[in-house]
This record gives sequence, structure tokens and C-alpha cells, in this order.
Amino acid sequence: MKIFHINIGRLLTLAFLAFGMVNVSFAADAKPGNIKVLDVKGDVSQKLTTDGAPQPLVKNTFIQQGQVIKTGKGAKALLLMSNGTTISIDQNTSFRVDKFTQTPFDSSNISYRDSKTEPSRSHTLIFITEGSIVAQVAKLLKGSTFKIGTPAGVAEVHGTLIQVTVNTTAGGSVSVTVNLPQGLSDFAATNGQQVTLSNGQTITVSSNPVTGTMTISNVSPLAAQTMQQILSLAEQVASAIPATATFEGVPAGAPEQLGAALPPPDQSGTTPGSDQSAGPVGGTGGNGTTIILPPIGTLYSDQN
Repeated sequence: MKIFHINIGRLLTLAFLAFGMVNVSFAADAKPGNIKVLDVKGDVSQKLTTDGAPQPLVKNTFIQQGQVIKTGKGAKALLLMSNGTTISIDQNTSFRVDKFTQTPFDSSNISYRDSKTEPSRSHTLIFITEGSIVAQVAKLLKGSTFKIGTPAGVAEVHGTLIQVTVNTTAGGSVSVTVNLPQGLSDFAATNGQQVTLSNGQTITVSSNPVTGTMTISNVSPLAAQTMQQILSLAEQVASAIPATATFEGVPAGAPEQLGAALPPPDQSGTTPGSDQSAGPVGGTGGNGTTIILPPIGTLYSDQN
């Protein structure tokens, strides 16, 4: 009888290397995702974060990471991301897409009206300098992230419906309100404190750059009227999604590959959705780390 000697250390090393190769492959395969402009009302402009004069934002065009969107008084914009997330941008809002990448997927049979889960893994970081947005985040696959940056900190959204509002005074003080009608979200303030929100909760974070102080309110129930307003905005965006061919005509090299017969994404281990029970609410901690936004990736060229 043959006796096999198993080197546990070597097996663990090989397993670690294999896991690392999977992560590297995901990073290498990811492409700049696309965001479709479903509707525009009033004065709404777009521009690259690095250069160029603002141009009018046009319905049925596409934007990618590296874009800044600004809405004027009484204006709004409705967006659909290729990972299935919808965004409603309110008036007087400055909103930018710092990062949005996604692994390639076959979009030929996807109904963005009906699908509640993203078609492939994605990484998103959007930033609100001023104003308000409502995001209906698609159920994320394992390994995906969706973050909303503000001058006071970053909200990492695990699902599913969130409103983030930023108000800045003439003196530079910032007030950030996070409303979460449905789902689960962690907010990491720039001073290192962290707060977890779940279904029907809200917090406000106030920051004064002159005095260097920051206050975070207690987690409290979201007012029924506010919740209804957010739900109405989300329904308005959903009703604007085309029934078919949602992402036809995207730029070359986009993650949406019609009829590419790609293997289905791994559905196991998806992050929590609106039916997920929340963890500890209102817990604070932090190690004093500063929130550093990742560099902007490949920039988008205006489409004809």
C-alpha cells in the first residue's frame, strides 16, 4: 500500500495563489461600464472631470467613469447603469462618476425592467459634491461593490434603495443626510467613525472644515412621507427603462456584448438585498483612517 504525504503548507500556498489569480483575472477583464441617460428635464450638463467645457446632457446617450453631471434649478436626470442600478439626480446637484467597471456579459437577453440582480460583477464609486440623488441598487454579486462618496464620508450600499443629500453652506460647512427606505448600508465618515443603517432608517453627518469638528446624529426612523417620496422617485426611473435593446449602440469595448454566449455569472454569495436582516445598528468605531477615493480610470469620449 502506498502512503502519500500531504504538505499542508504547500496546499495552502497553492490555494492562496489560485484565489489571487481569480481576483487578478477579474480586475484584468473588467471594462468601463456604461450609464444610459433615460431622461433629462431642464438644464443638465456633462463634462470630463479632467478637461473640457460642459456640454448638454442628452437623452439616450451613454456616459462612463470620468464624467461630471450638473443639474440646474428645477432640472433632473434619470440614469440606468449597465449593472442594473437606476439613479435619479435632483435639481441643483453636482454628481460625478469616479469609477464604474464591470466584467463582460451577454446583454442580448437581459430585461432591465424585470431583472433585480446585476448581470456580472461590478465596482462603482460615485461622488456627490452638492445636491441629492436616489439610487435603486441592483442586488450585487459576490465581489461587487457600490459606494457613494460625499465630502463627509462614503456610504457603501449593499442594497437596495438609498437617498444621499449634500448641503454646503457659504462658510464651507457640510451636512450629509443618508436615507435608507430599504436595504443595508454602511457609512464610513472621514474621521473614522462607522455607522450601519438598515430598512427605514436615516442619519445626518455634519462637518465643519474650519473647526475640524464632525457630528453624527443617532440612527433614527425615516419619516413615512420622506420614504414615500423616495419610493416614487425610484418608480419614476424604473418606468423610463426601455423594454428591449436597452444598451444597443454602446461604445466599442464595452462590457455589454450582444450574443457573446458568455458563461453565466456566479450567483452564489450575493450581497444582502432588501430582505436581508441588518447587523448592529448605530455602532461606531474607527481607527482614524482617512477615506481616500481611488484614481479615475479610463475616461470617456463623447458619443455622436
